[in-house]
Amino acid sequence: MPAPNAEALGYFQMSLRDRPGRLSEASRSFLKHALSRVTRLKSYKGYVGFPCAGPCNIATLAAYLTNALVLVILFNCGVGWAIQNESQLTWGVNAMVLKSPWSARPAVEEVLADQEHTVCLDRFYRDGGQDAPATPTECRLGYTSDELLVVFRCTEKNMSFPAAPRDAEEWYGQINSHRYSDLLFPDQVDFLIQPDMTSPSYYQFATTPDGKKLGCSRLAGTNYAPGTEILAQKVEAFETSVTQRTNEWLVFFRIPWTTFGGKPSSYFGVMPIRTRWRGGEVSSPVAFDFMDEVNSTMKSGLRDTPAVDLFIETHFAGPAGTPALPAQPEESGLCRLPSGVLRWQWPTVKPYPDVETRQQIWQVQSSLATPTDTNNLAQRLFLTRCWTDLLTLEGFTGLPRAWSATIDNLMPHLLRRDVNAALRRKEPERACQLLDVYLGKLDKISRWWYADGSPGDILTAEWTPIGDLDSLEEQGNTLLMRCTAGNHSVDLHLALPKTGGVRIFGNDQGYFKPDGVLPLTVSRSSSACSIKTAEGRIIVGRRPFSVSFYDADGREVTQIGAQALAFRFDSKGKVLAIDFKNRLDMTEVIYGFGERYDYFNEQGHVVTLWGTDDWIGNGIGFRNTTYKPLPIFHSSKGYMVFDNSSYRLRSDIGRSEPRQYRLTQQGPVFDFYFYIGTAQKSLQSYTALTGRVPLPPKWVFEPWMGRGEGAWASGPLHNPVWEETNTITRFAELDIPHSAIYAEGRSANSPELHEFATPRGIRILGYFAPEIRLSRQQSLMPELQPEELPILRCGGTNIARGLSYVDFSHPEGKELVRRALKPALDLGVAGSMVDFGDMVPDEAVFHDGKRGDEMHNFYSYAYHRTVSELYREKRGDDFILYGRAAAPGGQHWVGQFAGDHSGNFAGLKAVLTGALNLCACGYSTWGSDVCGYFGLPEPGVYMRWFQFACFSPIWRPHGKTTRDPWSFGEAAVTNYKFLAWTRENILNYTYNAAVAANQTGVPIMRAMPISFPDEPALAAVRDQYMFGNDLLVAPVITDDTMRTILFPSGIWTSLWDGKTVCGPAELKVEAPLDTIPVYLRPGAIMPVQLDRELQFGQSMSRGRVNALVVTPPNGNESASVLNAQGQTGKVNVRSRSRRFSWTLEELPETSYLLVYGASSAARVEVGGKAVPQVTAETFDGMSAGWRADLAGNRLVICLGSTRVNKPSRTIEVDLGPSKN
Repeated sequence: MPAPNAEALGYFQMSLRDRPGRLSEASRSFLKHALSRVTRLKSYKGYVGFPCAGPCNIATLAAYLTNALVLVILFNCGVGWAIQNESQLTWGVNAMVLKSPWSARPAVEEVLADQEHTVCLDRFYRDGGQDAPATPTECRLGYTSDELLVVFRCTEKNMSFPAAPRDAEEWYGQINSHRYSDLLFPDQVDFLIQPDMTSPSYYQFATTPDGKKLGCSRLAGTNYAPGTEILAQKVEAFETSVTQRTNEWLVFFRIPWTTFGGKPSSYFGVMPIRTRWRGGEVSSPVAFDFMDEVNSTMKSGLRDTPAVDLFIETHFAGPAGTPALPAQPEESGLCRLPSGVLRWQWPTVKPYPDVETRQQIWQVQSSLATPTDTNNLAQRLFLTRCWTDLLTLEGFTGLPRAWSATIDNLMPHLLRRDVNAALRRKEPERACQLLDVYLGKLDKISRWWYADGSPGDILTAEWTPIGDLDSLEEQGNTLLMRCTAGNHSVDLHLALPKTGGVRIFGNDQGYFKPDGVLPLTVSRSSSACSIKTAEGRIIVGRRPFSVSFYDADGREVTQIGAQALAFRFDSKGKVLAIDFKNRLDMTEVIYGFGERYDYFNEQGHVVTLWGTDDWIGNGIGFRNTTYKPLPIFHSSKGYMVFDNSSYRLRSDIGRSEPRQYRLTQQGPVFDFYFYIGTAQKSLQSYTALTGRVPLPPKWVFEPWMGRGEGAWASGPLHNPVWEETNTITRFAELDIPHSAIYAEGRSANSPELHEFATPRGIRILGYFAPEIRLSRQQSLMPELQPEELPILRCGGTNIARGLSYVDFSHPEGKELVRRALKPALDLGVAGSMVDFGDMVPDEAVFHDGKRGDEMHNFYSYAYHRTVSELYREKRGDDFILYGRAAAPGGQHWVGQFAGDHSGNFAGLKAVLTGALNLCACGYSTWGSDVCGYFGLPEPGVYMRWFQFACFSPIWRPHGKTTRDPWSFGEAAVTNYKFLAWTRENILNYTYNAAVAANQTGVPIMRAMPISFPDEPALAAVRDQYMFGNDLLVAPVITDDTMRTILFPSGIWTSLWDGKTVCGPAELKVEAPLDTIPVYLRPGAIMPVQLDRELQFGQSMSRGRVNALVVTPPNGNESASVLNAQGQTGKVNVRSRSRRFSWTLEELPETSYLLVYGASSAARVEVGGKAVPQVTAETFDGMSAGWRADLAGNRLVICLGSTRVNKPSRTIEVDLGPSKN
């Protein structure tokens, strides 16, 4: 196409200036943006907004704009579909023209400085459309007559971060292995070359920062079928060098043309990729999906092909100069490459479709009877991408068996690959056919996913709000409110449960019902009625109907506003779904909803509650699905809501309407509990209703050993029992304490392992899942006919696919599981993972008549209850169960683990966020797969994750590779040992917190707004928490050695060195790789056991002493503490000026009081008598008295002999005048 002249360029400018009405705002913005580039670019270097790279001049860009304008006009005039901020999207690089060749091989510095021979791709994007910046990276390309030259410049602020040792030959040897795939993921750069863009064959060249290199080819044969394995063949004919600098590392690849068949005579494909495994970051100049990753924990080596349909189309400048650039209007994503090939590509960031775009999607859904053709292909591709983006961003995954055994594979990247393959073959009709098949499946699943069938529930006509309250009637202690919704009558009921809160419910009720309700005190008027509550009052408005909740100060906390509660009815008046809207303040923090990994404050997001085993999303994706969908959330305004329904819930928290949240619940159940007051008070009421967490035995809170079944089996001894006994022995030799070993797999039932471990005080923990194959059910219960077995009835297709879930509503379900567990329980297995429970399909029919759509989210409740009851039959209270799925009330039966996450900082951040959300919903006994399930963690990640585990309720390593510290270097061993003994130091404290959770419902791990409801600056903090009542924990979840902490009000004291911080304050503190910041609150009371030198983290194998760690309080308070006999003791604290006293009741074993944050005293009294200051050099054998420990900024007070059983002892400390 000839380049336009200045007259043509002037026409563009005139069109934009004088004829704005002819183009959409998106199109005008796009062209303005592009024209602005014309005036300031002489050569393109990969800037945002343009889809190609290489030399380009004004004429070339104008030619590009000509094509763009033509297509923009076509789309605007011929179709008329909406663009939601599409003009702001970027698309990555899809084509590139190499510049003139080097005459000889240059040095790396010459390539970095060059502009004449080198193309620079200096904008890398995170994969999957993540809206997060990539670590700065650039890739420079040039060539000589003999070789292709590629230089990566990788910014890295912490070049000293330790990397896991990897042997280059082992690295290569593992890429074709199913077993060792999780050992493959170091920080690295990859350069992929596709010699023939019509073939999926490609070459990979990779290098790590420490100079390890890998070269391989994946060559598809003539009979290659998409999706089949192409094994790697080693390639050695290339050179690479690595240069490390202070804050970056450089890689220089020299790849001879002959390595991949000679210098291409036509277009060839390339793709640069950078992987920062430590942070879970994959980036490229190309926008590709998570499942397009080359080095993914979701793949076994390189057996899955990368995005060969998205390789950058590359060619050489011809004698006539630079060819025209590809035309790509930003509102389509369908572009024509320089070769003439059409390509469908996605933007670098997934945009959330606005209401107008969702309406366009609905129009397409409603017109699918009209097949796709070449006239509407571009429109439908665009809206298909918007549609799948919407579903993905709202927590849907098309991954087979992620939440049902019946769904087809709807992963969008597969459609894109197939469509692009058809377009490359110049078969647009085939592309249309592929799209129609996919849209048919997508339409079906989308109508099922949304409560009114439309994308984002946008069909306002489907919803009928309650208008007026027609009558009020007191029926016992329940208020019946007869309402009208359109031409339907709706009965609502209001009651005050004895467990607390306010319950408003319809005729269809949820599972949890209070044992009793309080009497109502009702005052009526013509327009409203008022009901007194323990927290304040409720005002029920009549015309229109509304309910307002007030606290004791008369402040309206929340409400059911006029027209805010709506129902969807079928033709017979049956309720199909419920819709509730409520006001949302701009600064309001909404958190909870179960174990949500993506955000703590969900304002601005859509949360869909549907139990899902999304190993892709959790491992490398958006992490916006969950195993634990709990319809419970807190507001920083001072209330909590429990939606007592197990049907799927969509919660739009200010995403569509910034000043409103919208809860759209499928099914007929309307049953809401509103709790007004602090989060702790709400959790006490909620768990009184649904069940408190059980109190596990004390050993549960000590360190455990563990790996996954495959990791035990694939160890160097190639025998899981030998691996496990060897690990137990090695830890004992290193003097590192443990109480249990998670022996996932058959080895947990090995008598040999039990005979070895039991005498050493190590309990064996096993594995259980509710999927018991039909053949095994028959062998366990031979007295039953096949049709009498307690197998979940899902239809023949489901059973054929292997979903053999136990139906726990069946009267034989419990007996089946009892027989299945008998061998393990008889052998002495002390606990188990209770895995899965999240694949119940809608079409399932339970023995009690309930259906899958209601039970999918609630299946785990009966599952966990049954297993818990069977363990209790055999072991009493001496066991621990930890599940992956969860339902409301499930906290009463089992603990929890975080499920399958990647072994990097992204995984660590996700599980921390998930824990804070989950523990805000009534759960407490929680732990992660320490160091993640997928991949081999880097040593620095390993150390940081175990630091977090030390201050988590459960310490349980797991994963597909080893998690033993000696595999990660000496520093890891040293840190692990310190943390394991620290865990032993705080065991009494942790157990006391577990007792409190059992008695009150307040969890061990507490998000900041749970502990500090009156400090709004802390409400949205997602990366620090209170561990128990007294420890502020701030895990380091990046490779930094500093981190920012938001300190609440008061004096906070470091657990490690006694240094103090005066809050409220936001402070950046040092956090060396071996240290996690932990601070004691003002007035802390922490029972501990320490070595004889009174140090944390040191071995207590030669003796331990009982101590009480305290800090000066702000006022008077008291705390309950269990003594050595398991009886409840108490510590009463009194404070006046700088004089403090601690009275210890029924705590005779406590021999030391350690006052942190104080390094001197004017006077110390024990039992009313002054004790002397001691000057001994060590604490071991210290006589009664006190000593200033300047290094730890603490006072050490020895209380003397603990043999005298005194019921009460008072220690009084006068710190003397303040030095300030």
